Amino acid sequence: MESLKKPPSARGFLLISYSMEEAYFEAKSLWEKLRGKFQIESKAIPGSPITEWEKMQRIPGTRSKVGLLLQRIHREELPVLKKEALEIQNELAKKDATLTLQPGYLNPAQVVLASGNEDTHKIYLYQGVYAEVLYEFRGGDLSASPTAPEFFQKQETTFIFRSLHEDQS
Repeated sequence: MESLKKPPSARGFLLISYSMEEAYFEAKSLWEKLRGKFQIESKAIPGSPITEWEKMQRIPGTRSKVGLLLQRIHREELPVLKKEALEIQNELAKKDATLTLQPGYLNPAQVVLASGNEDTHKIYLYQGVYAEVLYEFRGGDLSASPTAPEFFQKQETTFIFRSLHEDQS
């Protein structure tokens, strides 16, 4: 018999894309005031995770970093995290117009990213937020979704998310 149960908590992360270091550090500081310090922070990865469609609307950042949240999150918190990230992003837009903050979570099976943009492969959550599966973990291996932006197909990015997954296991 089928029954519904709440899934276990997940490891939240924040992906920050930027061009100006000062804006990155200010965004990180504002985020940490809301959600606490990062447990792990990646080195800067060249490029930005925004899609080709988004690149027609805004200039992408030149670098990105991923911070793993110290506190675990409930998966249904993703729209709230996205809203908080957008508030910080909009507050700092004058300092760095390329700045984007994208929250997500890792669980034993996948990496999920919050998005404010609808697309055929994204699932609507609520409050204008969609979820996109970026990576799947199968048989101990990490594979990028074919619909994930090019940034997530990069070896450096895949390495970071594989490392985060191993650290949380």
